[in-house]
Amino acid sequence: MTWILRQPAVDDGIADGSQDDLVIKISTDEGIVGIGEVDSAPEAVAALVERPSSHAIAGSLRDLLLGEDPRDVERLWWKMYRGLIYIGRRGIALHALSGIDIALWDIKGKAEGKPVHDLLGGAKHDRVRAYASMLMPDTTEETAERVSALRDEGFTAVKLGWGPLGEDAKHDVRLAAAASIVMIGDRHGGQANARRLPHQEVDLVHVEWLDDVVVRARLDGVHRGAHVRHRGHQDHRDRVVESEEAREHRGAALAGQARRALSLETR
Repeated sequence: MTWILRQPAVDDGIADGSQDDLVIKISTDEGIVGIGEVDSAPEAVAALVERPSSHAIAGSLRDLLLGEDPRDVERLWWKMYRGLIYIGRRGIALHALSGIDIALWDIKGKAEGKPVHDLLGGAKHDRVRAYASMLMPDTTEETAERVSALRDEGFTAVKLGWGPLGEDAKHDVRLAAAASIVMIGDRHGGQANARRLPHQEVDLVHVEWLDDVVVRARLDGVHRGAHVRHRGHQDHRDRVVESEEAREHRGAALAGQARRALSLETR
């Protein structure tokens, strides 16, 4: 069963995934209920989950799960993944699979009386740094004002994404510098020609993480990107930028892995 949640008015001009949502509910014959959630195009994902089967290799995700042991989560993930061969294994298909996967882990945790993090190897931290998240303002003045307000609320880091980011590299640096706080940059797949920041400028503006700055599935863009590694406290950083030779070597390896995976899928 799925529920579509949507605000009365949705602004499709901004990248705000909290305006609508899809909730997936899976019930077992023993009365255990698992809940999953998907941030995607909810109507499209709901259709993939609940639609009837079309033919032998265009099955319904719902039908693939009926009668199965919901505690066998990893096997069911692969069963659904194989079942998507005709529909496709990207975009909303994987979003649908992920929402179901979350619900299945919820069921398994409830059945075993354990939190899901125990099933996935146990907790690694007892405290996690919280960061605020907002769309990147257009001007340095507005950026400084809004980030200052967040700092006053106690946040020590902020994620600033979308907006004008990626349209002008120098303006990106000015906006990040105006934040005057540890920043996580987000450009979702390199849209609007997001450019790479030189690592010296990344140091200058205290960027801890650049998120999703190249087009998805473009391995050449991934291996050419500047990679920044942090170790320890924010004031004690070890930032490493790969050499051209290392990037080319790793890029060739990634491309080889992708070709091998494609070959296995198409056999």
